[in-house]
Amino acid sequence: GAGVDLNVKLATRVFNASFDANLLKIPGAPQALADLREIRNFFGSPATPALLDAPRSLFFLVLIFLINPRMGFFACAGAVLMGVTNVVAERRIKPAMEAAQRSASEAQAYAGATMRNAPGIEAMGMMGAIEARWLKLQRKFLYHQALASDRAGGSAAMSRLLMMAQGSLLLGFGCFLTLEGVLPDGGASMIIASILGGRALQPLVRLISMWKQVISARQAYGRLDQF
Repeated sequence: GAGVDLNVKLATRVFNASFDANLLKIPGAPQALADLREIRNFFGSPATPALLDAPRSLFFLVLIFLINPRMGFFACAGAVLMGVTNVVAERRIKPAMEAAQRSASEAQAYAGATMRNAPGIEAMGMMGAIEARWLKLQRKFLYHQALASDRAGGSAAMSRLLMMAQGSLLLGFGCFLTLEGVLPDGGASMIIASILGGRALQPLVRLISMWKQVISARQAYGRLDQF
């Protein structure tokens, strides 16, 4: 798959660059390999098909417009609201994700330095203080990670609510248009549009529910590209 191809093309290059950076005392060498793994795992995760499936929403919206332009604009309002939810979710999740990544790197670096100096630490009886310091860094990482997960979960719940409401609202609006004589086909168009309205938001809901993985992969790509 794409993840395997990416690993074949970049693994040796990233490893050699990490080795050279370590010799030159350039920071970021251990993180580069982790970032490559993050990007590789992203291509094999459900987040990738969700991202590629998002344009399907546009196709369903076009079909609703062909049924009735007023219903099309009504459905677009739901899609715009979903897009706003997406933007707000990213702005709320991204800082927590970045803070969690920094805390994880700090904890990992501290643990590595501690292990390298294990004999001296043991001889001076500093193990208790070292352990307390590491636990403090670990709790900081867990706090930011939990915060990001909570925000991602709240955004996903809101997205599912919007998706369910979209179909019902379109059905009600189509019923109103049918009573006005705008949809004179016995209500068939009303039912079809309501089904398409829910389907139009479904790819976006899937994408937002996995937005945390998308952000993590994008951040990993940015760090690896810079490195």
